[in-house]
Amino acid sequence: MTELDLTGGFDLHAHREGFKLLKQDRETMALGNRAEFICPACEDEFERLFVSEKPRNSFGPPGGPFCIVRTEDQILLLTH
Repeated sequence: MTELDLTGGFDLHAHREGFKLLKQDRETMALGNRAEFICPACEDEFERLFVSEKPRNSFGPPGGPFCIVRTEDQILLLTH
């Protein structure tokens, strides 16, 4: 298992082979974890990653444990 490198923010292209794109618009994307990446917050494997560059986000119930990580330009929500 590999931890995500968030140096300079999350870069999908650096980890492209390990994710499945589930949904994307101009400022957000939802990804499935195919490579067993580990969460940079809790160091457990996560199932999905939501990345947003929007200053405000609203989420429905994630249905289980989740972690939030903040980079300089992004908010990352990782569901387990």
